[in-house]
Amino acid sequence: MAFGFQALRVQSCAIEGPCVSGAGHPENSPDKNTCVIHVEPCNDRPLHVLAFQAVPGHDVLRVNGEDFTGLVAPHGVVPKGLLVWRAESSAGSNAGFKLCLAEAVARAPSAIPGDIQQLEEALLDAPAASRQLQEMTWMVSSGSCTLNTSDGCISSTGYPDPYPNDDACEIAVANDNRRPIEVVAFDTESDYDGLHVDSSPLYSGNSGPEGVVPQLKIAWSSDGSEVAGGWKICLGEERLAHFVDLSCGFESRLCFWKLSNATLAQSASEAHAGEWFVQAPSNASENRTSILESSFNATEKPMALAFAYKLTGSEDALEVQSQMINASWASLWLGGGGQATWQEAVVAVPTGSTALRLLATTAAVIYLDSVFALNVAAGPSNVSCNFRENACGWIAGEAWSSDGEEMKGHIASSSKASALSSPRFTSGSPGALRFQTAVASGSLQLQYFAGGWSTIWRDAERHHSAPVESIVAVPVEAEILRFVLFTTDSQEEGDVSVGSVDFGPLELADLACGFETGLCAWLPGAFNSSQLSTEATDAPDAHTKTGIFRATSNASENRTSMLESSFKATEKPMALAFAYKLTGSDDALEVQSQTINASWASLWLGGGGQATWQEAVVAVPTGSTALRLLATTAANELIHLDSVLALNVATAPENISCQNFSADLCEWVIESEELLLLGGYPYYLLSWRSPTFPSIAESVRMQLNLREAEAEDKSLEVYFFATGRWWLLWSAALGVEQEVKLTLPVGTECVRFMGRLDGHRVLDWAVAGYTATHTVSLVRDLQLRRKAVSKPILTLFAGNGQHTCAILTSAGELKCWGANDAGQLGYGDTQNRGAGPSEMGQDLPAVDLGPGARALQVACGNWHTCALLEGGGVKCWGMGMFGMLGSGSASDIGAGLGEMGEQLPFVDLGSSARALQVTAGRFHSCAVLEDGRAKCWGWNINGQLGLGDTQQRGHQGGQLGDELPAIDLGASFVVAQLTAGILHNCALSQEGQVKCWGDGGSGQLGQGDNSNIGRSPESMGEALPAIRLGARVTQIASAGELQLRTPGGNVMPSSSPSQSSWARASGPFILPPAAIILCAIFQDDSLKCLGGAESGQLGNGDNRHIIVGDEVVAGYAHTCVLLSDDSARCFGMGSYGGLGTGSPEPVVLFQLGCACRSLLAHPAQ
Repeated sequence: MAFGFQALRVQSCAIEGPCVSGAGHPENSPDKNTCVIHVEPCNDRPLHVLAFQAVPGHDVLRVNGEDFTGLVAPHGVVPKGLLVWRAESSAGSNAGFKLCLAEAVARAPSAIPGDIQQLEEALLDAPAASRQLQEMTWMVSSGSCTLNTSDGCISSTGYPDPYPNDDACEIAVANDNRRPIEVVAFDTESDYDGLHVDSSPLYSGNSGPEGVVPQLKIAWSSDGSEVAGGWKICLGEERLAHFVDLSCGFESRLCFWKLSNATLAQSASEAHAGEWFVQAPSNASENRTSILESSFNATEKPMALAFAYKLTGSEDALEVQSQMINASWASLWLGGGGQATWQEAVVAVPTGSTALRLLATTAAVIYLDSVFALNVAAGPSNVSCNFRENACGWIAGEAWSSDGEEMKGHIASSSKASALSSPRFTSGSPGALRFQTAVASGSLQLQYFAGGWSTIWRDAERHHSAPVESIVAVPVEAEILRFVLFTTDSQEEGDVSVGSVDFGPLELADLACGFETGLCAWLPGAFNSSQLSTEATDAPDAHTKTGIFRATSNASENRTSMLESSFKATEKPMALAFAYKLTGSDDALEVQSQTINASWASLWLGGGGQATWQEAVVAVPTGSTALRLLATTAANELIHLDSVLALNVATAPENISCQNFSADLCEWVIESEELLLLGGYPYYLLSWRSPTFPSIAESVRMQLNLREAEAEDKSLEVYFFATGRWWLLWSAALGVEQEVKLTLPVGTECVRFMGRLDGHRVLDWAVAGYTATHTVSLVRDLQLRRKAVSKPILTLFAGNGQHTCAILTSAGELKCWGANDAGQLGYGDTQNRGAGPSEMGQDLPAVDLGPGARALQVACGNWHTCALLEGGGVKCWGMGMFGMLGSGSASDIGAGLGEMGEQLPFVDLGSSARALQVTAGRFHSCAVLEDGRAKCWGWNINGQLGLGDTQQRGHQGGQLGDELPAIDLGASFVVAQLTAGILHNCALSQEGQVKCWGDGGSGQLGQGDNSNIGRSPESMGEALPAIRLGARVTQIASAGELQLRTPGGNVMPSSSPSQSSWARASGPFILPPAAIILCAIFQDDSLKCLGGAESGQLGNGDNRHIIVGDEVVAGYAHTCVLLSDDSARCFGMGSYGGLGTGSPEPVVLFQLGCACRSLLAHPAQ
């Protein structure tokens, strides 16, 4: 007992005079050891801790009945009675301790080994230094750095001489230290040799950690190259904290807090964030006891303290108290227990406070974590800040700093987090936060606090150095906002920046959202279990990219709000465009608007039962201040929403013209702008959309003047919106300056341009802040004008046979003329029409398709005709021998009275199936369905039905409807257009691929041989290769037996389709189907026809240009052309009246009593 310690039970602890150390210290401790040390009951000498490290939950030192673990040591504690050390951690854990009784050292004998001998001599020779050493809170725990006993400072190896190469040391620091580092000297190799203080960036060169308060460890390292003069650092006087210093994640340290009746614990599964937290054990027999305290400079304004807590016992309680100068403690907040999960609280701290403490009563265990000190603002508008002059009351976590332009966050390791927090503000003001962010690595989220933290925005993990602006609606109940930078297990570092932030009201234009980063300017409604899903696995389900909003079943509820947004009153008519998918047949989606002091009004209602994405454009009236989307969906069904965009409204299509896109978008809006990696290759995609306008009733000419491309590999696509979907009108690679003339067809409501730039250089441009205007400037100007039309508009159709049809689009009426030997004209007889007088014009009746039926498209086979009706139904008539009418019978229809009109059956395409296109071959018919599938019926000897056999279908019952399979073209092949030849078919996918099957006797299937395809199951699906055409195809057509030629007149090579199939890869021209001729209209409105001229169907006999107008269609041995003056000419064989001239003579102008136009485009997506 000479020096106060006496061993009662020791395994391997060591008593060295006035000091005692754990087993094996300072080397690795042995596996599981215990020792009990007795201290004189009258001892009044405090403990000085030279080293202390214990694994929380495994290793404990009990002094005076209080447990010390982790890095919380009994420094300054006056021990009485027993000291008990119990180590349960495994060998090699570095757990251990070394303690001394401070005053006893002066009376120690001289024969004390090692550092204790040095300590004794220093205390005897330098009383002032001894006092500093007794208070010292750091030590060199490993390596060759030097702790100077004369002044308590630590220096690099050999200081003041240069340090060696490949040097390292670690300095352990008490986790309740409040003393800042004072740099005496600092000279290291910049960026390579230096100090890390706790988790700080590297201090190197001549920039030392002056003023930094360490609370865990200081690590030094040098590499193997250059050396420098070295460094020396000391601990200065303990400073009083400021309130903002109280933020603490307790990651191995206490920051500016002091523990009592509590310990630091480590468990990633238990912690609120990170791995460490404060844990207070049971004190059920005591009154409420302080577990965490801090003193600080008096606050000069209201502040707030946020923290996370968990009170597991039902009777547990946690209280926050504050103290002012010369005042007693005052209660600020009291929380009750019984919560098995982490709760969060924000407590107001009054002006003049100088101390805080947290007290607890617990029968079980209380947990504390994630403490944040916050400023206080009057309202959310006060969080706006440009971060240039100051932080505007935002509190930066340890990973955040200002560079005078923006706030930058940097984390140098994985599984870490740090927050940039706004002032606490008074809730209740609706609005949105506009902000700029750049995320080079790691992840960034924007969260709000309203009784707990919720995420309202997250970066889409497309890392970029250039700032990106975002707009996010802030819920009215929000009290605090914060940006959280974090790294996951797989992210080695996080590097982000936050530019200016601005809170203010929304405008309708801000409602655009692709749901990639969150709900954008929308807030969730009251819909049951609505959820946002943006995981990569959802990418195939998304309308564009990977983001998607989903809402699950609310079968037991009425129509309920799914998304809502409030904004400044609109001053002009606007429109809301969006994509949706309602999978249940009884699902419904509704859009409502609200004006000031008015109730909600319905704007649009959509029904369900659609397995594919649909698109809607909804008019929003002037004066609207809010929108909401309501939904009803059945059990096990989902509602999908994506691609929301606010559009301007034009009164007419001419008003979307724009003189200079580079200077002004002319109310066009940027729809999307994205840098993508597709197959490891970068693509920069930009889409911009025109104002919406009333559906046009007549064609409109659109002229684009394109600039010379400023970089290689640029392309432009032009789409138009009609009948509820987008259609590709034109596409081409860009290079030289050019003028493009296009025609917007009847029904168009909006126009979209999509530009693409591919090439690895785009990555450099993206880093440099590559902007949308660069790609928009590809289009120099845009002019739209109407063509004068004085008569109703028709659409011409011809096919493989010797008859022709036209649709009066204004009324949906159908008229046909030419050969009629099987009733293919649909007039209830077999009389040919068009070759005799008084058979055309007003004397030609409309085909009776049933009451109210409106024809949208017609397909002419050799001896039969099929019409697509409004609503997606299909009716066929004429020869029925091989089932090509789809009537379940082989009988002809249309040649006898009473067979047309209501008596003419619809082709059964399956449950809820609706067609978008029909096409017809010699003895078969096909339809493209709205879900991107295709079905064919009729003759099948060559496998032209694409079903892997030669069985004909449609001539008897049980062969159609759901029993008729869709053609298998591969899992990812979505049909955009289908065209039928005489005995074969070709399909175009939405991705621009072409596949053909059926008769290949003339090489028309494009596989380089004469084999048929489709007669066996193994020849279809993924086994059927796409034709190699060398470019993305935008339109296809096929008919009779003609060698395929390019627009320049060159014959395609044998590896490409060489017979009666045609694909347009680029250029604003149209090549229609033809049997023994091929005709094309070029950009300059000229027409060129190639092929056989036995019947004069070329129109001139020598392949010279015929200057004509807009459209051309071709039949078996005749061609019809729509002229620029809205009249039409047909030339070629006229013996059956197919020219409609009233005479068998060719090339004679005919009159139908109206002018004609054609809608020649195909679905894009």
